[in-house]
Amino acid sequence: MWNRALIKSEAKSRLRRYYWMALLVCLVGNLVGGIAGGTSRGVSGSLDLDGELLYNPVFWSAVLGAGAIGVLFSLAAKVLLGNPVEMGRNRYFLESREAPSIFEKLFFAFTGGGQRYKNVILTLFMRDLKLFLWRVLNRLPGVIISFLLVMMDGSSWMNMGPLLGLGVAVLLVEESLLVVICLILFVMEFLFGAVAAYSVFLSALPVAAIGILCSILPIIKHYEYRMVPYILSERPDLPQQRVFELSRDMTHGEKWKMLLLDLSFVGWYLLALLSCCVGWIFLQPYIEASYAELYTALREKAFGMGFSDRTELPGFLR
Repeated sequence: MWNRALIKSEAKSRLRRYYWMALLVCLVGNLVGGIAGGTSRGVSGSLDLDGELLYNPVFWSAVLGAGAIGVLFSLAAKVLLGNPVEMGRNRYFLESREAPSIFEKLFFAFTGGGQRYKNVILTLFMRDLKLFLWRVLNRLPGVIISFLLVMMDGSSWMNMGPLLGLGVAVLLVEESLLVVICLILFVMEFLFGAVAAYSVFLSALPVAAIGILCSILPIIKHYEYRMVPYILSERPDLPQQRVFELSRDMTHGEKWKMLLLDLSFVGWYLLALLSCCVGWIFLQPYIEASYAELYTALREKAFGMGFSDRTELPGFLR
């Protein structure tokens, strides 16, 4: 059995031996991940949208084409570069539990032949695809119900439909629940006064409730697949189906405790935010070391319950 206090205590104790190298690993990993996860910014600048460009199909075709190319490039970079580096970072922290590892482990997925790299990128791509599909499938009913709720009140739809509709879209796609509602209320109060803001608040309540309900299952699936890159870091040649099966078994009955572990870092996140996010640079090694301890605890659970053994998960030979 594991608990948050033990996980974090072990992480801090072990991290003291290799903190500065861990910091470098995180910095480079973030740099690579940022490049791989970046999205195209589209067309910006001063455009005369009231002029001919607004009605020019060639212009809009070019804009959409450039956006599509940017998205595809970003996706390819994440799959081929970002995800393998994520796995390598996990490998570094897991190896460093016993003795400080080397920086090159960050690129562990790119060593050992093409078969290892292929299995890693395909497995992590399937993880991302499954999480994306779970989000979409669970949000579609919420989107439909939310817009029906707004349209049921004709006056509300006419007066605040566009603003509330935008809030619903951001809410259900980005999960920025509190931010969206507060932004809507602030704008409405500024433009139309407190009474209008209160009306929007009442209209937004069912939308917010639906957004929360539609987020529950994707969150569960997020924790179910949480150990996938850690299992791959130990056995990059393990078949994809078996990796997902192991992750599901390891996290069975543990998701609530894993969520609480994540929430226990909220105070640190706020401090990092107050330092203009500079503090995150120094905090991340501690977070990653804690997750490495979590995987180790769940791995021992797998051995104890008999759904894996040290033949399948032999540890980290250097």
